[in-house]
Amino acid sequence: MAFLLGLLMALVSCLLGKCALGVLYGNQPARDKRLRDAFLTGGIVVIGLAEAAYLAAVISGWSFSGCVRLFGALTAALTAGAGVYLFLRRGQKKMGHMQRQNRDGGTLWTGFQRLSGFGKAAFFLFWLLLLLQLVSVASQGRVYRQGDMTVETVNSFLETDTIYGVNPLTGQAYELGIPLRLKILCLPAFYACLCRISGLEAATVVWGIVPLFTLFGAYCAFFGIGERLFPESPSKRWIFLAFTALILWGGDYMYGMDGFGLLYSGFRGNVIRAAVLLPYTFDLCMRKMWKSVILCILAEACMVWTLYGMGACLLAALLLFLIQKLPRGARGLFHREGG
Repeated sequence: MAFLLGLLMALVSCLLGKCALGVLYGNQPARDKRLRDAFLTGGIVVIGLAEAAYLAAVISGWSFSGCVRLFGALTAALTAGAGVYLFLRRGQKKMGHMQRQNRDGGTLWTGFQRLSGFGKAAFFLFWLLLLLQLVSVASQGRVYRQGDMTVETVNSFLETDTIYGVNPLTGQAYELGIPLRLKILCLPAFYACLCRISGLEAATVVWGIVPLFTLFGAYCAFFGIGERLFPESPSKRWIFLAFTALILWGGDYMYGMDGFGLLYSGFRGNVIRAAVLLPYTFDLCMRKMWKSVILCILAEACMVWTLYGMGACLLAALLLFLIQKLPRGARGLFHREGG
């Protein structure tokens, strides 16, 4: 069941992401819309749907079951609409796919054959490291639980059919309530919705399935950065990815490091922000896909509490926007000083 849920989540994300990119950018040739963009954008859209259903339940005073029903209805309706939309545009999609193949040099195997010796070694090293990391995360043997109440909060939603109705530590009602900024974050409710819909335990969803999506999404974002940094050298892209995988794995030795968060607690909002949303924001800003940047900023606001540095995606986007607006001579000065 866990595999089926993961597969369904991936398919829904890609479908919603393709539709969202089509609506946002149409057939503009400057927009480099790829499958990884669809996967990441679709994930952001699903987070937005979870936030909409959650806020509606909180404001209206519904039970948690009402939140689940609304989330399921919104997701099903939007997925069906996305399927119809993409079916009607199938001819245009085929044309875009052919253009993408011509630009990228054909299939993955064709691209691999064109890599240099170092590029091929980096290609194999990256996929080996990714496979080992996926196995490590899926085993749930490296989950960092200290100080985190996500699973307990999800279970309190499921068992009491309320939203923050009881304190998961004591089993009693909150005496002083909880901060509004913390209460409107949607991740615990989103995870609980997945549990209710699939019938899986909270630990399986929170510690097993979600971190796999976070890990895969992080490398999708970093691959985009590699393409921006090395547009004419596929070999350098794979070397960049291999080094990224090594750095993330080597950074798992201490709490607070990006590698630690990605490999030990990929279900936390601040980890998803640091590992997926921030690098993807950099990638989108370099491609000037500002509408998608706004989606990343909104997704961060739905997941990260103020005390954990909420607003990092917005600040990064503003910085990159201002740099791109500098006169060409000033940008060249920065490049010379940095080089």
